[in-house]
Amino acid sequence: MKQNSIIARTQYISEGATLDAGPTAEDLEPESVWVFLTASKLFCTGSGFLLAASGLFVAGDLIVAASGYAAVLVGIALAFLALVLTVLGVLVHLLGWVALNEASTQSGPMRALYFLSIIGLVIGVVVFLWRDVPQPGFFLLFGGWILLPFLPVVFGPVVIGHASVFLLATYRLRPLHRFNLLLVGSATLLTLAVFGLFLYASSPGGFPQWLPLAGLMSLGYGFIFLELREEYDRRCRHLPLPWISQPTGSIF
Repeated sequence: MKQNSIIARTQYISEGATLDAGPTAEDLEPESVWVFLTASKLFCTGSGFLLAASGLFVAGDLIVAASGYAAVLVGIALAFLALVLTVLGVLVHLLGWVALNEASTQSGPMRALYFLSIIGLVIGVVVFLWRDVPQPGFFLLFGGWILLPFLPVVFGPVVIGHASVFLLATYRLRPLHRFNLLLVGSATLLTLAVFGLFLYASSPGGFPQWLPLAGLMSLGYGFIFLELREEYDRRCRHLPLPWISQPTGSIF
């Protein structure tokens, strides 16, 4: 591993970086990128499930509005599929949280932002139930919880925290000129999250308006994933020994 670090360090310097400005040799190991890559891939996939689910919810609502017995049956079928996709999206997101938890251990500020995103999630759920739900117990008991992943007040603070962690990752994964898509992806996440919070604050009941926003986060996470995958492959190419695509001991 030490030999790998030296070679990665040499490659880093050959691309124009300086010894006193760059990260340590350990930071240049492929595994330091792998944890961020895994998290972004899982978040992108989970958001994709939520985007598909939101599309089915909207389609079912439009079909039911057309009235008719057949329309109601189709609407119920679409709602069931949307429910399945939502559950899958949430489960994949939970795996992404596990991966980001590991990635955030690389620095104190990342760790703090990660825990702030968890606190933001809890606060968002509490604010929604307190402000917009007359009877929270009945709401959660009878399936209202399925809406929580789509609420900007819930996912907004979380996405802001995640985007901030990835932005800090650009500092450790220098030189910065190689990470334009990572910056674009983080900016996309921040923009959509802030816009969602603004939209929710101005119109809490605007269900169709903010419903697709949670799924659109797949764009930001997708940009980040593409950039990190390229960086991971680049670092692996400069190792003296073959680096397997998945580090030994990883649960992903």
